[in-house]
Amino acid sequence: MIKLFDVANSDFPNYVRYFAIKDGENVKVDCKWIFHANDEPYRDLNWAENKFAYGFKVSTKNKETILEVSSIKTIPITLRVDGEKVIPLIRVEGRVVRIEKAFVQTKKGLFGLPGVEYVEVNAVDDSNQDQISFRIR
Repeated sequence: MIKLFDVANSDFPNYVRYFAIKDGENVKVDCKWIFHANDEPYRDLNWAENKFAYGFKVSTKNKETILEVSSIKTIPITLRVDGEKVIPLIRVEGRVVRIEKAFVQTKKGLFGLPGVEYVEVNAVDDSNQDQISFRIR
């Protein structure tokens, strides 16, 4: 499995890591909870986590693999294959950059259910190593 990026939230120290699995010319995606103390996967997502917070859809458009993650669904992530690597790319202010992680700040929502206050996305422009950070509300 090839690490793509991580998504953390304000409620737990552990986080979800997205992985790419190369299958010939195709790219499959999986994600697992990662135990923060040792950076090791420890469990799959449960139904609610998969459905509402960290689940994802993978599609193909113009021979590109597109990943849509529930918690950051306004940002399509293009998975570019480069030899043995798979690089997760997003478009920010007209630039194509590599997403490294996202942080979900949660809040109490309707009926005490958790909601999202904002998502902070961190990326890097590999052409000049600029760090880019922005929030989605």
